[in-house]
Amino acid sequence: LSDYLGSGRTSALYKTLVKEKKAAVQAQAFPGLPGDKYPNLFGVIVVPSAGHTNEECEADVFAAVEKLQNELIPVEEVKKIQARARARFINQLGGNQGLALQLAGYQVQWGDWREMFRELDRINAVTPESIQRVAQKYLTKLNRTVVLMNTSKS
Repeated sequence: LSDYLGSGRTSALYKTLVKEKKAAVQAQAFPGLPGDKYPNLFGVIVVPSAGHTNEECEADVFAAVEKLQNELIPVEEVKKIQARARARFINQLGGNQGLALQLAGYQVQWGDWREMFRELDRINAVTPESIQRVAQKYLTKLNRTVVLMNTSKS
């Protein structure tokens, strides 16, 4: 969900807000604030470009979320998301320190370090329908907190 919506230059928010509309200079989405063990926040940050407003960008973010809730992501996109997730996961295991951090992290988050060995199965199980279901369940108006920072001089 976060990868598709706002992770990198190929994400939905970046393509729409930064590349196409040029309404923002930055657009990203990320899970896990302040951590991953307990229920947490899913964040979206957008920095409007000159001549564009927070409210304009906010409306575009809400439109992207609504589209995600109502339309399935193409299977090809999910395959790309899975490939990036597998690569990130495997790269984190590249040395003793990375392996130790991952084992400790899985112990804390899941209560069992062996869950690390099931991560690729979880990544491979992601479908367009599961992404849509998560968006519909959690990215609701009731769960939404919006912070707008205005830096214009008065």
